[in-house]
Amino acid sequence: MKRTMSFALLSIYSGAIGTIVTNSVMFGIVIFAVFFLASLLIIGPLTKRSEAKGRKRHEVFHFINDFIISLTITSSIEQAFEDATLEVKGEEKEVLESVSHLTIPERLEYLALYFDEDIYRVFLSIVKVYQEEGGNLLDIASPLLDEAALNEEKHNAIDTHKKKSIIQYISMWFLSSLILCFLRYGLTSFYDMVANSLPYLLTASAYFLIAIISFCVYARTYCDAKLVLKKEAK
Repeated sequence: MKRTMSFALLSIYSGAIGTIVTNSVMFGIVIFAVFFLASLLIIGPLTKRSEAKGRKRHEVFHFINDFIISLTITSSIEQAFEDATLEVKGEEKEVLESVSHLTIPERLEYLALYFDEDIYRVFLSIVKVYQEEGGNLLDIASPLLDEAALNEEKHNAIDTHKKKSIIQYISMWFLSSLILCFLRYGLTSFYDMVANSLPYLLTASAYFLIAIISFCVYARTYCDAKLVLKKEAK
């Protein structure tokens, strides 16, 4: 809902700029419709998939840490699983509830499909080795925990950089739209001469076309994903 509201505000703003620049309500409506549809069908699925991937990355990090620490202390795989899933919520909780009839080892295996992370598969291998051969679990899992912490720290830094870049990106397009409005009202006499000419309308259309393509390409880069239609997103 929050995402859709953001897309609607962006589309309304773009439509308003289109109306101001061309002095045509119909042109503004078309711009609004194009931006809103592109946001829902392309940018929306990309951001949704990216958010889900980031959330699962955080979940698997905490799950592995909590499970290994609990298993080291209790030597009970059942207790370790309970401790690691004590505060789960959202989709992860729904997935766990759907497989509550399975044994703990089966549930651990099933979670590999949900997390879909290489680090989780390594974690499963370590747990199996510990169950079969014993030993000091913390020593065995120490390299994995260090790698998981490093990976989490790296992605947190990347997320921070991304948030700064999107502010800069939006600011750039916002300033460009203000320049258009300034030209529209600052050069009134010139505008009256070209407002209804085909070259001017084509130029205005090209600006908004470049803008929406730029938004889609930026979303793809920001989310590190391929452009897909909404019906294909999972």
